[in-house]
Amino acid sequence: MSLVTWDPFKEMDNLFNRYFQRQNREASGWLPAVDIDEDEQAFHLAFEVPGIAKENIEVSVHQGMLTVSGERSREEKGQNHRTERSYGKFSRSFSLPDNIDPGAIEARFDSGLLILALPKSKLLHEPKRIEVQ
Repeated sequence: MSLVTWDPFKEMDNLFNRYFQRQNREASGWLPAVDIDEDEQAFHLAFEVPGIAKENIEVSVHQGMLTVSGERSREEKGQNHRTERSYGKFSRSFSLPDNIDPGAIEARFDSGLLILALPKSKLLHEPKRIEVQ
């Protein structure tokens, strides 16, 4: 028998992500694929957003939620025979772990990918003793 450490915060993140993904999918019609990786210093998110100018993408943090939204517009080029790519507005939201400093989040655009770095804050890991008066 092996023991598996249960992480209630991970369960809550999964729950919120499933809820917001379903809500966003219903509202927007399409969502860019995202990869989420973690190392000792940060979380890294890479969104597939080919064909979208960086001016049409917005990244925001509000009350512990990271939201990436934008719009891919379709150019009319004569008669259309087939459309397989999705167009229109999208929005994806993710709950941030407590150890992320929203003011330190960085975003860059590279070859059709929106890449976000969410640095971890070491200060939040240390317990703080509160004196009872």
